Amino acid sequence: MRGIGKNVTGEQTNAREVTGEHTDLQSRLVNLHRAEEQYQTLLGRAGSIDEVLKVTTRLDGVRGEIEQVQGRVNLIENQSDFATIGLTHSVPLVARTTNLPSPVQVFADAAEASLTVGHGVMNLAAVLAVVALWAVPALGVYLLLRRPVGRLVEASRRRLT
Repeated sequence: MRGIGKNVTGEQTNAREVTGEHTDLQSRLVNLHRAEEQYQTLLGRAGSIDEVLKVTTRLDGVRGEIEQVQGRVNLIENQSDFATIGLTHSVPLVARTTNLPSPVQVFADAAEASLTVGHGVMNLAAVLAVVALWAVPALGVYLLLRRPVGRLVEASRRRLT
C-alpha cells in the first residue's frame, strides 16, 4: 500500500493467533453435538408431558449453543481465509489563491462610493436650486398674467358674439 501513496502519514497492522481458539471451539462443538444426541434419545424415552417439556427445553438450549459456537467457528475461518485491509484516504488542504480584497480595502471602497453618491446628490440639489431661481419668478409672472389675459380673451369673445 505504501507504493500507491505519495505521503503515508500512519500505518497500523494487527494480527491475532486464532488456531488455539479454533481448536477449542471445534472440541466444544463436538461435545455439544453429543449432548444434542443424548437429549434426543432422552426425548424418545420421555414418559410424561413434564419430562418432554424439560428435555425439549434443554435440547433447545444446546441447539442455541451449537449455533453460537458454529457461528464463531465460521467467523474465525472466514477471517483467516481473507485479510481485511482498512484504508483511510485524505486529500491535503490546499490554500486557494484569490484576488479578494481585504476587509479594509472593501471599507475604503465603500466609503469612496458613498462620497461619490453624496457628491451626485449635492450636484442635483444645486441644479434644482438654480432651476428654482429661474422657475419660481417665471411661475409667479405666469400666474399674475394668466388672470388678466384670460379676462381679455373672454371679453373679446363676448364682443364677437
